[in-house]
Amino acid sequence: MRIGLALSGGSVRGAAHIGVLKCLHENGIYPSVVSGASAGSIVAGLYASGLSPADLERVALSLKPSQIVDIHSPLAIIASMARVLAEAVGSGASLFKRAPCGVIKGTKLEQFLRKAGMARSFDDMALPCVVVATQLDNGKQVVFTDRRTAEVLTRRYKLRRRRTVVETGVDPAAAIAASCSIPGVFTPRWIAGMQLVDGGVTDNLPLEALDLLRCDSIIGVNLGYSGERREGIDNIAEVVSQSVDIMAAQSVGLICESLALKYRTRFVRVEPKIYDVGLFEIGRIRECIDRGYSATHSRLSAVRRAAL
Repeated sequence: MRIGLALSGGSVRGAAHIGVLKCLHENGIYPSVVSGASAGSIVAGLYASGLSPADLERVALSLKPSQIVDIHSPLAIIASMARVLAEAVGSGASLFKRAPCGVIKGTKLEQFLRKAGMARSFDDMALPCVVVATQLDNGKQVVFTDRRTAEVLTRRYKLRRRRTVVETGVDPAAAIAASCSIPGVFTPRWIAGMQLVDGGVTDNLPLEALDLLRCDSIIGVNLGYSGERREGIDNIAEVVSQSVDIMAAQSVGLICESLALKYRTRFVRVEPKIYDVGLFEIGRIRECIDRGYSATHSRLSAVRRAAL
């Protein structure tokens, strides 16, 4: 049984994916292929690198903001804002050409992933892993994976006339940092000549890749927007993150409906509904893990039918 597991974006809420894996393992269900966008790509990448749910939980609970947040200097941020204003009034934008395109650099996130146990290449991973990002200049989805998986995906994306770019030979930590680059919050990442931002912009729940890889059953864990009213959207990072979630919601809903028709009981959607946790509320990681576990446990009958 080839089981595919897709993990959506969700910032700190992504810790819920650890709870999902914990519940699956406790019930003898082990994914064969994993895919992830944004925060989901972190859990997918580390899991595919060989970390157990217990290892992932340990890493998550020991996380400190200083390990992943490297903010540009105040002057650089002011210069970035000044450039926006200069372009708005039509004068002086050329004075700020080197201003950063985000508040957080993202370099520390890469370093953290390597120290946590991320594989040195996708080819070295214990499981096939698919990480998605978005090409900023043309809106194409970019998929990072191992060479063998890439051959299959490239051929099948072409058959579906997709504009998806499939890349191999890329450092997984760099690819995942790109997938986590929330526009305006993180500086876009440059990989293989492409300027990349958050994978959630084009595919917040990467299910199609698992379908193309002919998985026997698919489990999709969605932490994105699903119609709930959310309080506390009171800073630019939260505004951008919530906006990306809302934009992605329709496409996520459509592909879930499509796979439900195709796979029937072999497709299961798990929704922990952790919409009330903020972008950087690291102090609530334990809660997110527990809620991911509970959401999976509540769908356990369906998951067992699909995967066993």
